[in-house]
Order: sequence, then C-alpha cells, then structure tokens
Amino acid sequence: VSDIRYVWRDANTSRHLGHQISLPTYYVLGYSQMAAPTPNYSGLMVFIKLARTSVHSVKYFFIPAAVLVALSWLSFLLSPEQLLARLSLCLTPLLALLYLVMQAAQDIPPLPYCTAVDIYLYSCCTAVTAAIVI
Repeated sequence: VSDIRYVWRDANTSRHLGHQISLPTYYVLGYSQMAAPTPNYSGLMVFIKLARTSVHSVKYFFIPAAVLVALSWLSFLLSPEQLLARLSLCLTPLLALLYLVMQAAQDIPPLPYCTAVDIYLYSCCTAVTAAIVI
C-alpha cells in the first residue's frame, strides 16, 4: 500500500470535467474538487452541482393538463339539456388528470412539500370539476 502515492497538483485544477457529461433530465451547473488525503491512500473528492431541466415536466404534465382542461370547457358549448354528453365530456378529462397526478407522484421522489407540478395539476382538477358543477 505504501509503494505508490499519488500527489494531486492543485485540487481545483488537477482534473477537468468535460462538457460531454450529460444526463437526460439534468445539466451540470458546476463542480468543485478537493484533495482528501488519508494516512493510507491519497484521494480526490469531486462535488458536482446538477439542475433539473423543466422540459420533461412541461412536455408530459403541463401541456397535456392544459389540453384536458380546454377539452372539458368544450362542454359549455353544448346546451344544458344534453346532460349526458356534457358529463362524458368533463368526466373523461377528469379521469385523465387524476392519472397525470398519479404519474407525477411516481416521477418525483417523495418530498415533504408541494411542487409546482402538484399545484398546477390540482388546480386543473379543480377547473374540470367546476366545469362539471356549472
């Protein structure tokens, strides 16, 4: 173990992360390095700061929810006598929105607070429910 010992030149400039590092839903904001020597081996710690892209949420949650709310508002174009058609035009988007709420809950790790996606989807469910009542 004591035969080889690595010595880092400068912890902040010894290694460079390339721009080829990418993740599907994250991008690299920055990184920092720090030498972490111990009595038995030399080491280098790298801290990578990541940020989540919002494209996934917009593509799979925000836009479909807005389309479903607009679809439920089409029931206002029908006469009040066509009750069955109005109900089916509002209940189908409501069920689809509830499915989106469940998918959003599975997509995001458990958090002790509400996210923007949660608040948006709950408000969309409220708008569709209001279209049923009105």
